Amino acid sequence: MKYFGILLSLIFLASSCGTDTQNNDDNKNSTEEEAEVLGVFEQANAAISSAGNGLTSGFTGSLSSSKITTTCTSGEPDGVSQGDPSYAGEKTNCMFNSNSKSPDTMMGSYFVVAGVICAIEKSHSFTYASDFTIQDGITLSELDSCFGVDGFDLNDDDDTSGSIIISMREKSLSGAEYDFQVDLQLGPTYDEGSAPHITFYLRDSNGVLAAKIDQPDSITEIVLDSTNNEVLFENKDYDNDRHIRVKIEGTFSPATGEFSSVTNAKLLHSEGDTGSESYSVIFGWDGTNEFYDHYLVTTQDADYDTCLGVCSSITTTYNSSFHDFTGNSISVYEGPSTILNLNTFDMSF
Repeated sequence: MKYFGILLSLIFLASSCGTDTQNNDDNKNSTEEEAEVLGVFEQANAAISSAGNGLTSGFTGSLSSSKITTTCTSGEPDGVSQGDPSYAGEKTNCMFNSNSKSPDTMMGSYFVVAGVICAIEKSHSFTYASDFTIQDGITLSELDSCFGVDGFDLNDDDDTSGSIIISMREKSLSGAEYDFQVDLQLGPTYDEGSAPHITFYLRDSNGVLAAKIDQPDSITEIVLDSTNNEVLFENKDYDNDRHIRVKIEGTFSPATGEFSSVTNAKLLHSEGDTGSESYSVIFGWDGTNEFYDHYLVTTQDADYDTCLGVCSSITTTYNSSFHDFTGNSISVYEGPSTILNLNTFDMSF
């Protein structure tokens, strides 16, 4: 169905709903669990945007002497082309600081699903029982405040005055890395004989607040680890052959997700499958030193002298396997297990 294709291709935002509180009390009731875990979306947005603000004010930008001022359209820096000496820095700025409401930026890649969950939360309770609880006939207005002041065209008819009807089932998980599972289907009645259109997993335990979204053509995960003071993000988009990986370290609030300082940040962004690679951007920053790299297809752009300062600890070596969608089935990454390695950061797929 055309309009659910839009919903599938534009995945989960840190919406305006949720809560700013988090603790690790294992004796919370279901209402408390619901509020705290759904807060991951709000906290994810706070983490990315505050880190982006810190980076923009702290680095000079792609080996130039001027601050980054480029505006962004659909995740791309305006007036700067791939291969330009400033492209990697300007692209990094767009990835951290713009919400395209589509999968080409971090905040944009999780726009719709979190808006949907925010809207569901207004009229339905999540029980998170040990067995699936089904809730049918959930009507979502395109003008719901969870989709922002202008609403969102969920049914792709160039109008935001309509609505869609979805159904869902949800439960708690035992013996998995994630604590809760929610499955969404388009239509008024949940069909347990059919696969969900979207599944997402939620975690709020041991100092980790996380969300993972499985859909037929992409996997998205964000982890806020207050124990290790780091935020990690991954999007493997098999539909667009786009791969994004981010690690941010510093001091952030477990209650809000907002960074007060960023001590280290790394970003990898690639477009194109193996054999048809388009480009890659590599970025690293440690508060003083900056590392940028830019590959067109699999060849380093000749314009790039990639380091400002001493970059040994913030350098990521290019590897074309980061593009290898064909060689890595999406099924490997599905289910209630994390796809993010908290200990290493490289360009393995």
